[in-house]
Amino acid sequence: MGLPVTVYRWDDAGAPQLVERRPSELITILKKCLVEGYGTKSPLGWTAPFEDVQNRKIVFRNSPTDGSGGVLRFADFNTDDRVGGTVIYTHGKIANSVDEVLPLHVYNSIFAQTVNNTQWVIIGTSRSFYLIVNNTSKPMASGTSGSGTWWFGDLDPSLPYDQSTMMAFYASTNNTGGTGWNLSLDYLGNGSGQVVLGDANNDIYSAEYQLYLPMDGAKLYSQTSASNSQGVPVTNLFLAPVLVKLKTLNSGAKDAFDTLIRFSESRPVIRGAIAGLYEFAQGGYSDQPWPQIHTQQGRSYWIIRQGHVGSCNVCIDLDTWYE
Repeated sequence: MGLPVTVYRWDDAGAPQLVERRPSELITILKKCLVEGYGTKSPLGWTAPFEDVQNRKIVFRNSPTDGSGGVLRFADFNTDDRVGGTVIYTHGKIANSVDEVLPLHVYNSIFAQTVNNTQWVIIGTSRSFYLIVNNTSKPMASGTSGSGTWWFGDLDPSLPYDQSTMMAFYASTNNTGGTGWNLSLDYLGNGSGQVVLGDANNDIYSAEYQLYLPMDGAKLYSQTSASNSQGVPVTNLFLAPVLVKLKTLNSGAKDAFDTLIRFSESRPVIRGAIAGLYEFAQGGYSDQPWPQIHTQQGRSYWIIRQGHVGSCNVCIDLDTWYE
């Protein structure tokens, strides 16, 4: 049995709002959805072991029963709770305080800098979640408008004993508080989502991973052609999971114990999948209003926006993850 998915939206009764798009507002939204709940909606079942309300910093921990018990840290990047401000995030195995998450990783950013970035959605479980910030003035192909989708939580591991599954979507391998349109899942492609993960056997070693989209070589549309990216596919989408693979691979690649990667029990080539995330080849939706939900074979899928121009071809399962 997988974990049931809950969808939280800005237009729910009692939902917190992005009024001025301040970091304090975004952190409140995360806290309400993950830990506290609002209106008639229960929270996802995360906890917040550390918080500095005055300085807008918080650490969340996912369920140690359903998941890894790993942590995520969110903080006000500019430290002044400015209008349209940026929130930075990082992941880790443990946290000793609101400022100490271990092991130490780079930070990346969440942004809602334009006046139209006021609609938000969180789709998640007790193990992981997606955060979506929408630009209300744009269709599904948002044309560098600054809309964004970010993922946080446990990957769905290929090894059942994996001890280092907590991660996040990082568009850059460097620290960045940037607000570029290409810094979220809306501009997803092979090689994006750089992340450092500790080896699966929980030792001191780690390696760099990146996202792998198996349908990229079979896309049936032009990424930039307006005529090929409009409309809604009329057939069932062929869905392939978005995978997490080693960044550096060659014929002699070995793990920390000098074992060839193809035999490794600590550093597999495919570490797992991003929970609930699928790529499809047909593409489309660019001229359609946001949001778009596709239904097939009794399941529903949230279509992720295209951050520039061209087709949308990635979606989120709205029913169950980790099956």
